[in-house]
Amino acid sequence: MTEIGNGGAGPFYGLFPFGMHDDGNDLGRWEDGFLLGDISAEFPHKAAWNLPGSFWESKPRMPPGASPEEEERLWDEWDRTVDQHYWNPQIMCGAIPICHRGCALRQWLAAQGHGLGR
Repeated sequence: MTEIGNGGAGPFYGLFPFGMHDDGNDLGRWEDGFLLGDISAEFPHKAAWNLPGSFWESKPRMPPGASPEEEERLWDEWDRTVDQHYWNPQIMCGAIPICHRGCALRQWLAAQGHGLGR
């Protein structure tokens, strides 16, 4: 994987270079910790780990006449909730991002965990 599939042509927008979770820019290194949990830990999922629809339904709805400050406060609170639950590195343990599918979607390779290789 580190030699043959180390970036370039592949599914969707191509494979990421090993150690990257984006297209080679300085913001996409594994060492920066974003989008990457503990690779040596077990992958905690047996199915897709997208959060349930009920989570996304809790997205703030702006009350009529809300001030710009109130809107900003509600969106900041929502962003913190999304960071805590959706972008939490713990849900990505045991897996590495291997390519970008577009619209901020990435394809992952689970490397550690129950049932792999079956």
